[in-house]
Amino acid sequence: MRTELLVAITNLLFCLQRLVSTFRAGRLSATVWALATYFSIFLVIVIIGGPFVKYRGFTGDAIFVRQQALDFSCYYIASFHLIFAITETLIWKWLGVPQGRVTWDLPRSAGRLEAIRGVLLMFLCVGGSWYWWKMRGLGYRNYVEGIGSNWPQVFLWASAPFITISMMQRRYWTAGLAAAPFVLFALMLHVRSFALLSVVPATVVGLFHLWQGSSLSRRFFSRLAKATILLCGLLLLSAGIMQQKGGYIGLPDSSMAYGLPLIVEAAHQAKHYTGFNSLTLYGLNLINPFLKLLAIERPAFIDTPVYMASLVDGVPKDWPVYFHYPTLWYSDAFISFGMAGLWLPILWAGILTVWEAFMLRYPIMVALLLPYYAWHAYMLVRGAPAIATVPFSYAFYVSAFVFLVIGRRFVWVRPHNEAASDPQPDQILQGAR
Repeated sequence: MRTELLVAITNLLFCLQRLVSTFRAGRLSATVWALATYFSIFLVIVIIGGPFVKYRGFTGDAIFVRQQALDFSCYYIASFHLIFAITETLIWKWLGVPQGRVTWDLPRSAGRLEAIRGVLLMFLCVGGSWYWWKMRGLGYRNYVEGIGSNWPQVFLWASAPFITISMMQRRYWTAGLAAAPFVLFALMLHVRSFALLSVVPATVVGLFHLWQGSSLSRRFFSRLAKATILLCGLLLLSAGIMQQKGGYIGLPDSSMAYGLPLIVEAAHQAKHYTGFNSLTLYGLNLINPFLKLLAIERPAFIDTPVYMASLVDGVPKDWPVYFHYPTLWYSDAFISFGMAGLWLPILWAGILTVWEAFMLRYPIMVALLLPYYAWHAYMLVRGAPAIATVPFSYAFYVSAFVFLVIGRRFVWVRPHNEAASDPQPDQILQGAR
């Protein structure tokens, strides 16, 4: 156990180092490493706690998680992070994105950008009001079963870049007011996902505004206090929603660190892996609108977290209530392919790094894609790849259509001086109005 505890602590320090280095470089992958660091803290606690028992509510029996499963999980998670970090670093260097070229500011006076904001604001008002009318009196179960998840929700989610644009223009009060409907629905439906498209991207932009563009020593404690308030606000919102949903009191998702040892033990007993189910559903969501348009029936696959619910809690097949138990991306990798699942961090690092590099080449693309990147990154780390691409079923395509049709060449303007350490937004977008 001493060796495994040392590995868990080393893994935590490694994730923390990656978090600091990527954030200082202005990298969006800092959000992934922030989540990895957060969950690695609880992994240390799980390793210290030793073997444990999980009682399955539907069957009345129990899963006994042995020390061997804990030890294996510790090495598996550390290897996952190491492979992800190496892949991410190599791809980032291969893509050749210059450090310090990114701007987190947009001008307020660009005509096409204001036109985009106007359309997105209309989506927010119409979609938010319509969705409120559809979902009033309903709750979490109705949401997960898809009730009301149609065009009102699509237009509400498609308005999310309005918040990002407002934040990048330093219109913080406007961004806060625009995020309020998302927070309201998160509290009303007990669904934290609404914050991923609104509050989380706004917080990311706010943190970069706080810490970049000037000396780190200048007003250090003031900026540290503001950053702490932002992050604690996110944790409190998440914890409050979880407490409303199930009476849970504690740090959000802290119990997920027990997921991989549980899945390792349960998979050993069941002797069954899900293979490409998660990845297939991940891809199907991207083309779902086109399948419906062409009247092609979508293939049916069991989502991996649904299978995990049967393993961990004994949920019967075809149970009328939807149970979905994601337990971090390590568990998804293992239940899909076993030990061979360690190829998945290569895939996820490739997708996230290429996506980030594309975004950071175009300031307007940051405003469009950041809400969807935040959702995607969180759901991947959470262990729900199929849910990671849900907003792409419709909402992203609606947002992208608005940006491309109204923005035209304005969307594709790059900074004139790509090596500039602190380019000005008006210079970046000059001549594209």
